[in-house]
Amino acid sequence: MLSQEYPSTRSDVVLREYATTNSSQKNFTEFLWYAPNIEDDNGTLEGERAVKILYIEDDLNNALLMKRVLEADGFSVSLAPSGNVGLDKANREHPDLILLDIYMPGLNGHEVARKLRQMDDVKDTPILVISASPNSDDKRLSQEMGCNGYISKPIDIDRISSQVAAYL
Repeated sequence: MLSQEYPSTRSDVVLREYATTNSSQKNFTEFLWYAPNIEDDNGTLEGERAVKILYIEDDLNNALLMKRVLEADGFSVSLAPSGNVGLDKANREHPDLILLDIYMPGLNGHEVARKLRQMDDVKDTPILVISASPNSDDKRLSQEMGCNGYISKPIDIDRISSQVAAYL
């Protein structure tokens, strides 16, 4: 539990926690990876299972930031650095929701979405594309591949949890 009772925004919580960490942790990415979870009153209740989210994203900084923010709001987040790893994890972990980047090396997000929709255990799992692409064709193609929603980067860390929760 954080010492300040009422943080004004999620970014304030994350940045305040970073500011109070050991000075040997020089970069924000290391902080996001190694710091203990930030918890607040939005966490899961005792005995309640956290919603499992799989985030398929090749950019480590984006992946770690999203993981950190969503876990602070009580979600359980698993990361996959590529489309192939994401397909394997989806098959093994059966997430409640999948977040998916479009532009990745190897299988791109549209190909991954198409394959996910063919997998029996996750074919009905909501898929949200998280992309910086301003291209309206990407939004249309995402929908055609079976994605349920599209969230533009840069993400708003104060709103992302509610945006994600809307698809559960």
